[in-house]
This record gives sequence, C-alpha cells and structure tokens, in this order.
Amino acid sequence: GAYAAIRRQFALPIARFEGVQELLAVIGGNAWLMDAVRIEIARLEDAGACSSVASAIAKQQLTEQMRRVVSAAMDLHAGAGICVGPRNRLARIYQAVPIAITVEGSNVLTRNLIIFGQGLARCHPHLLDALYSLQEADADAAQQGFARAFRAHAAQALQGACASLAMGWLGGAAGIARGGAHAYRGVVFAWLVDALLFGYGGGLKRRERLSGRLADMLSAQYLAVCAARRYDALGRPESMQAFHDWAQCACARQFDRARAELIANVDARPLRWLLRATTWTWRRAGGSDRLDREVAEAIARSGDARARLCAGLYAEPQGRAAQLEEALADSEELEDARRAVREAWRAHADGDADPYAVARAASAISAEQEQSLRAADARAAELIAVDAFAASSLARAPLVVDDG
Repeated sequence: GAYAAIRRQFALPIARFEGVQELLAVIGGNAWLMDAVRIEIARLEDAGACSSVASAIAKQQLTEQMRRVVSAAMDLHAGAGICVGPRNRLARIYQAVPIAITVEGSNVLTRNLIIFGQGLARCHPHLLDALYSLQEADADAAQQGFARAFRAHAAQALQGACASLAMGWLGGAAGIARGGAHAYRGVVFAWLVDALLFGYGGGLKRRERLSGRLADMLSAQYLAVCAARRYDALGRPESMQAFHDWAQCACARQFDRARAELIANVDARPLRWLLRATTWTWRRAGGSDRLDREVAEAIARSGDARARLCAGLYAEPQGRAAQLEEALADSEELEDARRAVREAWRAHADGDADPYAVARAASAISAEQEQSLRAADARAAELIAVDAFAASSLARAPLVVDDG
C-alpha cells in the first residue's frame, strides 16, 4: 500500500488507478481474512477444541490466498519485483511460496481428500451411526440400527431439499439471502452432500474433483464465519467494515463458483436437474468495485485499518519497510503542497520548466515546501528504483556441458 502511494504516474499516486486498486484489494482483503482465520484457529487450539477439519481448511486456504497475495504484490511492483537484488523485498517470498503449498503437506491432497473426504464420516450426523450399525455382531440389531440411521438420513435430505428450495426462491424477496446468507449456504451445502451421498454412495470419495469442490464450499463457509466472528469481536469498527464486506463477498463468490461447477459435473442428468432446481437463488455473489476501492484506499494511507492489519509485524528500523512507512507519512503531509503545484502548473505551465520552480514563482508554495517536496521525491525515487548491475560486476560461471 505504501509503495503504491509514493510511486507516481501522471502526477498521481498509482494507488488511485482502478487497475492497481484491484491488486491492492486482493492484498488488503485477503490479509484481513487470513488474519481472522489465524486468530480463530489459535483461539480454538488454546481451548483444546481445534478440529482436524478446521486446521486442514486453514492450511489449504490460507496458503492458497498467500500465493494470490504475493502474485498481486509482484504485479504491483513490476520490474522492482522481477529483478533480484538488495532492493527487492519480494523475490525470496515469491520463491518460498511452494514450500507452504507443497512441502508442508500438498494442497492437492488436502483439498481433494482430507477436508471433505475425511471430515464427512465424523461430521455427518447420521453417516457414522450407519457405519457403526454395520459392525454389529447381531444381524437383527445391525439391520434395525442401519434402518434408523437411513431413515434419519433420508428425512434430513428431504428437509434440506425443501429448505434450500424455499430459501433460494424466496430469499431475494424476503431478505433471507442477505440477512441469513451463512444459514442459507449451510443448508445448500448439507443438501448437496446428502444428495450426492445417495447418488454416488461410497464412490463419492473417489470422485476427487467433486470432493474438492465440496471442500471449497465448506472452506468458504468456514472462512466467512471466522471473518464475521473477528469483526464482531473487535466491536464492528467502521474502519474495518469494507474489509469485512470484501471478505464476505469473496467467500460467497468462492462458494457459488464451486456449487455451479459441482452441479455441472454430476453424472446423472436427473440428479443434476434436481440439484439445479433446488439450489437456484435470486442472490448472486459478484465483485464490487466500490469495496475494492475502499480497501485499496485504506491500505494506501495511514489510519486505523493499516494499524490493525500490521499489528504485531516487525519492521527493521532502517529496513525498506520502515523507509516506506516514513515515505508514506511524508507523502500525506505534503499532499496539499502537491495539489498547489499541480494547479500552478496548469495556470502557468511553460514548456519543460520545472513544476516546483513554476509553483514557487507563482507563490503557490513556500521555499520550505519546495525543499520538502524535492526531498520526498528523491526518497521515493530511491525506494521504487529497480536494481541494476554493471556487466563487469556480474560473475560469469563457466558453461558446463554434460555429454552423456
């Protein structure tokens, strides 16, 4: 955010351009969402109540979001992110992304098999009872236990189908989709799981693409709840409302996208039609340029939002992060003077004349302000400069050819 605020193009900080704001929103919104999940997982762990499903969701989802955040930061820094050197703050982070994605437990395995596949038997209210009944030594007791579990499972599926149908079709008019979005998505997810269990049986776990999309839906719900709990725990601060809304929209988009792809890939056409009809809703989660803009502006200026997001982070006193923070403070302090320079330049522009000299001659800024602006420009130029090395300083390793 500070980098985008001090780097200027066409006499404006690039943080004001909508294309850059889209990247900043990915960084700021996901930072808030990841931090909310981190705190919730730590709270559960301290209480001894953290489940393997919750920790698997946190690991897979947060590392994937970290990958998106780092990629967005690389796009924003452009050449300063590509050229490896002492000025580059992103290269090593970018190189380290695969460690969290694969070495700490493959996200492919976590998403497709663990989050939903391993959690299903333990979390479903009736499936485990049916499995236990099959292990009964007494055949009559086993048959009765299985029949009870099956009837309860079928009743739950029917209830879920009716609730999903009613909430989806009436939600837009009755306000259910907005006021009870978490409840509605929970009903839809439960109904889809039950329907696919009846449709595929034990083969559902082997359908990893379907299992992965169900994991995406479950993960989106869990992340949304973590973000809501964190927002409520902080007292719903106004400075974080845009971040909270952004996170909820992002989770809703992930849920809707996974649901649409899941239903489209169900093999049995009658079941596919049934699922489409019972999960259709007036509500559609879409991106919001307004939220992107508000999040981007919040992380590109000093304030409560930046302070909350950066709480607990260490910045080396003379490191580039600390220097960027100082440059951001200078930029905000000199904003009125820069505006005066732009207005004076428009009124008195003369060819390739120095804008600061023109503004000073027009008495738009003082000598002290001119000196401060030039110093701030010099500092910004140093901070956004890309590493460059003379050809003579580059070590040339001998070319080794392996002939066989």
